[in-house]
Amino acid sequence: MRSPALFLVLAGACGGGPAPAPPADGRSPDQGGETAGGGDLAGEWTTKGLAAYREGNVDRAKGAFDRALTLAPDDARAKVGMSLVHMARLEFALAARRLEGVDDPSAPPLRVMAAWLGGDLPTACAAAAELGGGRGAQGLVASLCREPPSQPYRLEGAQQASLPLATNSPLPLVVATVDGRTARLLVDTGAAETILDREFAGAGETKWIRELGLSTISMHDVPAFVRDLAPLSRGLQTDVDGILGLEVLRRLFTTLDYGEGWMLLRRDRSDAGPDATSVPFHLFMGRYLSIPLGLEGRPPVPALVANGGTFAVGLTDTALRATGRDPDALTREPDGMARYGLRSVEIGTLSVTDVPAVHPVFPTQVIEDSKVDFGAVISQQLLAGFRITLDPERRVMAFEPGPEQPPGE
Repeated sequence: MRSPALFLVLAGACGGGPAPAPPADGRSPDQGGETAGGGDLAGEWTTKGLAAYREGNVDRAKGAFDRALTLAPDDARAKVGMSLVHMARLEFALAARRLEGVDDPSAPPLRVMAAWLGGDLPTACAAAAELGGGRGAQGLVASLCREPPSQPYRLEGAQQASLPLATNSPLPLVVATVDGRTARLLVDTGAAETILDREFAGAGETKWIRELGLSTISMHDVPAFVRDLAPLSRGLQTDVDGILGLEVLRRLFTTLDYGEGWMLLRRDRSDAGPDATSVPFHLFMGRYLSIPLGLEGRPPVPALVANGGTFAVGLTDTALRATGRDPDALTREPDGMARYGLRSVEIGTLSVTDVPAVHPVFPTQVIEDSKVDFGAVISQQLLAGFRITLDPERRVMAFEPGPEQPPGE
C-alpha cells in the first residue's frame, strides 16, 4: 500500500484558498438595541446553533437558528449561521439571499461563494468586485469573473455515460477530453473544484473549460483552477492532467464502482439497488463532503469523504482518544505514520469490521476552513469495497455491492 500521506498531497493541491469563516461566537457590537430578553435569548440560540454546526449536526443547528431568527429576525449572526446550514444542504440560492444586506464581516465573502456555488454568476461576480477580489477563493472567483459565461456547467449529449477507471492507478482515474485534448483526470470527492495541471493548462491561475467531454456526456463552461499536480503524479506513479471534483460530480448522479472499475454518470436520477444503504450527506461550506461515521459502536462523528488517499480511515486525535487509544502511545513507522485496526465502523445501518486505520492523516486546514470538528476521514481502501452513488437531489450517498458489469447505456 502506498503511503497514506498521498491524501495530504491532494489536500494541498485541491485547495482553492481558505473558505470564508463563519461569525465568531461572541456577539458583534452592532447588535445592541435588541429587545430585552428576546435579544439575549436569540443570542443564546445562535450560540447553540453554531456549536451544533461545529459538531456536524446540521439539523440541530437549523432548529437553533430558526428559534433565534423568530426571536430576532434581523440578528446578523443567526442569519450567517443559517446561511451555513443552507450551504451544507446544497441550498445555495437560499444562502445567498439570506446574506443580502447582513452587517457582519463574514457575510460578503460567504455570499460570493454561495452565489458562485449556486451558479448565479452575476451576483457572485458583482459581490466579488465589491470586495475588490482579494486573496483565496474570492480572488479566484474574481479572476474567473473576467470572462463569465451565461450558463456554466451546461450539459449536452446522452442521458448517461460510462467511463472505465484506469487500471494503472490506485485511485479512480478516468480519461476525458478538455477542450478537445485528451486528459487523465483523478475523480476526487475530497476536491471541491475542477483542477488542471499547470503544465497541461498553461499559464494562469484559473481558466474556463469550454467543453469537458465525459464519454457521451459533455459539460460546457466549467471553471477550473490551475495548480502544479506534479507531486500528485509522482505519488500515484502515473500522469495526472487534472482533478474532477465535486462541482462537476454533484451536477450529475455519479456512481463509482471501484471493484469492477467503472464510473457511471447520469443526467437523471436512478435509484440504487435494493441492497443499498443510503446515508444522508452534507457539503460543509459547499466544498467538504461529509457523512456520519460510527466508530466501534459509538455515536457517529462527522467524517470527511475524500478518496484521495490509499488508506481506509484516519481519525483525529479527539476521535482516536474516544475509542480508548492514545495517539502518543501508537507505534510509528519510519514515515511517521501509525497503523492500527478498528473493530468496526458504522455507515448508516451498514457495519464494516476489522478496518485498518492510520494516524495522523487529517489536515488541520480542513477543520479550520470548514469550522466543523471532523472526527474522521474516509478514503479509498474503505470505499473500494462498494459501489457508491452520489445523489444530490435527495442528498444521500448510497453504498451497495458492485455488479459484475456496468449498466448498459
